[in-house]
Amino acid sequence: MKLKSIGFSQLNLLDDHLCNGNNAITENNNNSNNKCDDSGHSNQSSLKVVENFFNHHDFSAFLSFNSFHHHHHHEMKSDNTFCTNLSKLKSEFITSILPQNEINKSSNSISTATTATAATATTTIDGATDIKLNDEIIKKNESLSILLIYFLSDIIIHQPFDSLAQINKSLKKFFNISDKLLKTLFKKSLSLTKYYLLEINKYKEYYSKLQDFENEEFRGDKILMEKIKVFNLKRIDEAEKNNQNIKYLNFLNTVMVKVYSAKGLEIKDLLSSDPYVNLFFTDSQDEKPHHHRESLNTIYLNDDKQKHHHHHSFKTTVKKGTLTPEWNEQFIMSTDKPDQNILIASIYDFDQVSKSDFMGFLPIHLEHEHEHEKEGYNDENKSILHHHHHHNEHGNGDEHGHHEYMNHSNPLIENVQEYELLSKPKGHLTKFKSLLGITSSASDIKNDNEIRKYGSIKLGFIHLKREILKVEDINVNNQNLPSKQIDIQMNQNHENSIKSIIEFAINSQDEINLPNEIEKLLESFSSRVLLSPLIIPLVKIEKLVENFQISTSTMDEIHKLLLESIELVTVKKIPLSKPIEERFLTMLKSLKRIYKSIIKRYPLSFPITINQETKLAENIGSSGTLLTLSIETLELIYNYQSKPCKLKKMVENYIEFCWTCVKEKSLISIEDSKDFENIVGLLDIYDAIELQLVLDIEMYSQFFPAHFDLASISSKNYYRLLKEETERLLTKEDKVCMETFNLLKKIQKIEKTIIKPYEKGIESMMDLNQLFKRFIKMWIKEIKKQFNLWVGRSLEKEEWKSIDNKNNQLHSNSLIDLFTIFEIGKNHLLGLDLNIDQFLFELIDIINQLYNQYLDIVLNSVLSDLKRDNSTPLFIDEVNDNYISSLSKFILKIKSSLDQQTSTSTTTTNIQITNSIICIKLNCLEFSRQLLFDFSSDLELKLPHLKEKIQDSFGISFLNSKKKYDYIIDLVINNISKWIKVLLVQILDTKNGSNFSVCKLSKEQKPILLNENQVNELLDSLTILLNNELTILSGNLYYPTFSKFIRGVWQSIWKEFDRMLFPEFKLQSEKLETTFYKSLIILSIYPTLEEFFNADGSGVSIEQLRNHSEYLLSTILVYLSDPSNLLEVYNTISASIDSKPPSPIDYSFVYSKLFSINQFEQFKSFNFNRNNYIKELHVLCSISSYCNSGSSIVTNGFITSELDFSFKKIISTLGSFKNRFILDKFSLDSSVSLYQNDFKCKTLNGIPSNAYILNDCLCWSSWLCYNETKVILKYSSFKSITRQQHDSNDVLFIIKMDDDKTHEIWSITSQDSIFKSLILNSKKLNQSIEIIDHIKSKVEQHTGDNSNFIVVDSASTVINKEGKIIDIKPEHESHVSYDDSIVYHTLFHLDKDNIIYQVYPCFTGKLITTRDYFCHHNNLTKANKHYLWSEIVEVKKEKVLFFDTGLKVTFKNGVNESYSGINDRDLLYKELVELKDLNKSNSSPLPSTKKFVEAD
Repeated sequence: MKLKSIGFSQLNLLDDHLCNGNNAITENNNNSNNKCDDSGHSNQSSLKVVENFFNHHDFSAFLSFNSFHHHHHHEMKSDNTFCTNLSKLKSEFITSILPQNEINKSSNSISTATTATAATATTTIDGATDIKLNDEIIKKNESLSILLIYFLSDIIIHQPFDSLAQINKSLKKFFNISDKLLKTLFKKSLSLTKYYLLEINKYKEYYSKLQDFENEEFRGDKILMEKIKVFNLKRIDEAEKNNQNIKYLNFLNTVMVKVYSAKGLEIKDLLSSDPYVNLFFTDSQDEKPHHHRESLNTIYLNDDKQKHHHHHSFKTTVKKGTLTPEWNEQFIMSTDKPDQNILIASIYDFDQVSKSDFMGFLPIHLEHEHEHEKEGYNDENKSILHHHHHHNEHGNGDEHGHHEYMNHSNPLIENVQEYELLSKPKGHLTKFKSLLGITSSASDIKNDNEIRKYGSIKLGFIHLKREILKVEDINVNNQNLPSKQIDIQMNQNHENSIKSIIEFAINSQDEINLPNEIEKLLESFSSRVLLSPLIIPLVKIEKLVENFQISTSTMDEIHKLLLESIELVTVKKIPLSKPIEERFLTMLKSLKRIYKSIIKRYPLSFPITINQETKLAENIGSSGTLLTLSIETLELIYNYQSKPCKLKKMVENYIEFCWTCVKEKSLISIEDSKDFENIVGLLDIYDAIELQLVLDIEMYSQFFPAHFDLASISSKNYYRLLKEETERLLTKEDKVCMETFNLLKKIQKIEKTIIKPYEKGIESMMDLNQLFKRFIKMWIKEIKKQFNLWVGRSLEKEEWKSIDNKNNQLHSNSLIDLFTIFEIGKNHLLGLDLNIDQFLFELIDIINQLYNQYLDIVLNSVLSDLKRDNSTPLFIDEVNDNYISSLSKFILKIKSSLDQQTSTSTTTTNIQITNSIICIKLNCLEFSRQLLFDFSSDLELKLPHLKEKIQDSFGISFLNSKKKYDYIIDLVINNISKWIKVLLVQILDTKNGSNFSVCKLSKEQKPILLNENQVNELLDSLTILLNNELTILSGNLYYPTFSKFIRGVWQSIWKEFDRMLFPEFKLQSEKLETTFYKSLIILSIYPTLEEFFNADGSGVSIEQLRNHSEYLLSTILVYLSDPSNLLEVYNTISASIDSKPPSPIDYSFVYSKLFSINQFEQFKSFNFNRNNYIKELHVLCSISSYCNSGSSIVTNGFITSELDFSFKKIISTLGSFKNRFILDKFSLDSSVSLYQNDFKCKTLNGIPSNAYILNDCLCWSSWLCYNETKVILKYSSFKSITRQQHDSNDVLFIIKMDDDKTHEIWSITSQDSIFKSLILNSKKLNQSIEIIDHIKSKVEQHTGDNSNFIVVDSASTVINKEGKIIDIKPEHESHVSYDDSIVYHTLFHLDKDNIIYQVYPCFTGKLITTRDYFCHHNNLTKANKHYLWSEIVEVKKEKVLFFDTGLKVTFKNGVNESYSGINDRDLLYKELVELKDLNKSNSSPLPSTKKFVEAD
């Protein structure tokens, strides 16, 4: 960044570059001419430069504009558009670093035109071989010309021949001027050098006499004047001492000579020579110039050991045996005698014994140079030294005469030439002078023709003549006063010269590029003209500030110069004049402002770019170094001023700036939709700040001082801003989306990773639980709706096909969809990492509700599938010809199908009782329980502190799922078992003559089993049916369900046999020969069936099969035993039962008297004596068979008349048999319970049941295939008994217990007498019982005390006990029949005067509206719920599952209930809204009513 001119004129916004040490873009010549011209750029072009700059830099460090975009972002705008949007940012940054004050107005005196010319002249044209010279620049810039003259004068005075080559190289390269101009300046420097001592003397006189302390330099500060006076006089004194140390100060002629080689030398020895060279000074009066003369000083430069050792003469080393020696030896020669202005180089042949032989010499006249100087160098082409060539043989004078010795174009550059050696002058002085060009004569020239050829020598030399006049010798008389030009040079504003060279030194990278040699000359110049030592570093800093750029070279140079300046002021304590002091302070102020500004924008000033591919930081070293250097420089300034460096404030300034930029950027991220604008904006902000925090903590912090904790400051401030903005914006959000929780994750990530180590310094952390509590509630509400929609869509597409039969995935997609969304909800909630206990159980409630809805859907679907077969009912009470005919046709179809598939070896058919769709649904029910268990277990594992609550929450769902699974499995098994029942009846049919004759009774009573063929014939249809059905099921069911099927079918067979041989609650009505036949048939087929179900060990185990069949195989013995033994067994059992208390039965005696099945070969391995299965009922059924057989068994001698009489007596006196049967069946206490009556009925699911009325309880048992359910209800626990009409031709009893559990039974036979018995028995034990009858009857006439008994006539109104009619509101009339009104009053236990308005069927049951309540009856779970109208908050229409006609009702306690598949949904919605609004202020049912039936 350039601040134009030292006076800080208008800033050219980010001109050319603000880069991290990179080269700026090279401009063409025209642009370069205006490099320092502020007007060269318009505002528009300046903005363009700014845009380029910002495009060039990586801003991910603070805005993350080009990185880490969210999927919610809209398409970003182009970079150019973005840069335009950031114009405000740039202008603020630029304005912030503009210095407010000028450093030195006098600096404006430097011509910008001159600088522009310098820039033009020094520009190199690409591809050109010629370099443009700066002659015009030097000539036009007087200050720069004078400085160069002083530089050359310094070289002449000090004659640093050991470094002259490097000095000359640096001058040549740096100033880039022609030799012609250099020669001119060199001449002027010789003149200036003459008055060196006069110049020192003038300064000494000035400061010695200095008394004016009121001038601009001191401004009335006399003490300062004295300090500066003393300081400069001391510097002058040091200069004078240094001059005194120079032995030959006033005049010195010095030549640096290098002897390279010689060739064409004469032979002085036999075959060759041993040449060496002697070098020395002489004068023009020397008659023997080739002879050795002493020199003032010689320095040998080739040998380090001899270097700087002074000698009076010099000779090279001897080169043995050569006529072409090469020496390459260098030396310096000096003389203080003005007349010794001739340099002689003589070559001799070395001889150890005799005197060295002369081989030729070379005179070089140095005085010609000074003569040309006096002439003013009018003829630039005149030679400084001439070399006299010999005439050739022909004496052609045109080709011989005076020629140049050398073309000395640059007095500071070694001139190398090859010279011909001359012969001895032979003592003739005129000859020597003619050789030197001093004089000439015809005779001398003629003699030249006689000179021999001596060869040539190659020499290089640099000649410097120093002539300094003594002060006392300078006067008018001597005519050597300094010229006006010398006076101008000495009185020039020398500070301008320093500014000029610094300006000249600024290169294309805006760096001050001064070679070390120039630096030394500049320091020497400053000391010579008594400038303040602070001037050079001050001017350099001012120029660097003017052309400031963020680069290593610039900032490192500023730091070094600042250290130097402060050291001069504080350590060396140099006195500063007032203007210089002001400039110094202004410079510090400007530097401070600039460095504060760039540190305030340190990621902008020192960007660390992020590689988009590797995501790694780049250029961290260079940027970090510059940042460290900036801070050190700024601290250096503050330390000098004894002020604290407020780095913290600067960093906080950037944090605020960055925050503002990020916020502005986040507001333009959303272009179209404003949904969730705040959330998305916050995500943008967090992305940007997260990156800035990472850069601050991991990268930038290492470049700040050790005492400065950037990480803590950055973390604290950014987090505070994030906290405030997050809390502010989240309060405005009234919706929830996934980006809301992405924001939560982002906050947690920053807190746990970035902020964690620094959280102690943060005043308060965000309460994320409180901040996001509201959004989690919104999410819970939203997912309930979404879950329903997802499951609904899944069920709409459900085809009830297994996912993958090959991989044994036999459930359907809808189940996976269901638990997939459960997992999504669970993982989302657990992943929030918040206190979710409250919300977890709300989610579990939703899952339970949705899971149970799914189960109900599957359950009802299976029921519908089972009911599709209208040819037979689901339950068969008695087998008739229609069932047998239907089964026969079904078996024939299976056989026909199997015959057709014999050729393909296929053993399965498409004819089946249980289709594959039912199997898939059963698999879904089974697998859902495992999935729910896994789901619950995972929650328990992850939330161990809520383990018990989670188990309790899922407990009902597990229980319901098991009940529904078991129930539906039993129904499906029953659907198969009903056909097995038909087949079993056929198998045991005595009309099968051939088999019946085999099993007829014989006198010997030796039972004989059927043979294998007979058995196979009997079981043919059964095995075909079972083989076909179980084969199909095995391929479509999971093994646990299939195994349950096999066991269920097996148990069903033997339970059905058991019911045939031992009827429920009655004696056997068939003759002995029939029961004997059936028993033998059962025993005959058992081994074959056992083998079929065991399937060689791959089916049900033998142990399991026998566990389920041994009961029947044990009790069947009573039909095969000897009658006398049977009587003895009965007497034993009867005696033990009749005893008070009952004595234990000796079952060893019982089994010892009965027939043993082990007598058959097939049952040798069976052991049935381990269980006490035989009861009184079994023996009585056998005795009853004997009695039913008539007198023929006595006549045939099968039984004696006495035994027959005993059997008949037992049967005729069975008054207490039924009681004992019931007590034994339900395990009741005989001392308390007493049988009274029994009746047949059904459960609400239609399962046939037998009910028994006892004096203290009501019992019933329900049979579903093999599974029996027993229920015992004590009268003392009755709360109410209700009788009402069920459907059109049926009666329903509703019994409510004290625990509010309700039991319903229907299809009751003799319902009047049964109802009467229940009333009488219950009232004896429970006087507070409610007895409600909605059917007209005469029961009340026989009940005695009727205080609690009410008979309600069928009418259009409902009356209370006193007969008062309840008024019906005209706007809400009842549309329910009297009978239905009674049903629902009873079902929901409503007061009699609570009018029922309407009943609306729905998918799960019925929705009922009453005067005071909104009620729901669930047909599947039998649950009843009712809510006061005032409890309803909101009613909404919505799609639930796959039903479009759904309603969602929200209650005050936060519970949401959804109802689907509603008939007349719109009508119900309207009624609910009206009744809710009508009763919104009522917290209890109005008007208050009495209980429907008051207790006595």
